[in-house]
Amino acid sequence: ENEGVVAAPYVGRYKWVMLENLDALPGSEIDRCIRKSYAMVAAKAKPSRSRIKKTKPTRKSRNS
Repeated sequence: ENEGVVAAPYVGRYKWVMLENLDALPGSEIDRCIRKSYAMVAAKAKPSRSRIKKTKPTRKSRNS
């Protein structure tokens, strides 16, 4: 919603944005946005222990 900030080509549908020039946002705001987006992506990329199922393969022994 800022002037100079537009939807990024090809990935805009994922809410990614592109700066038309580096003066579109103050440097501190750009740094904050980059750090926040990195943290969001990294949080989804790392599997958490609660999402990993720890299953032990079981073998049924048959008495012949």
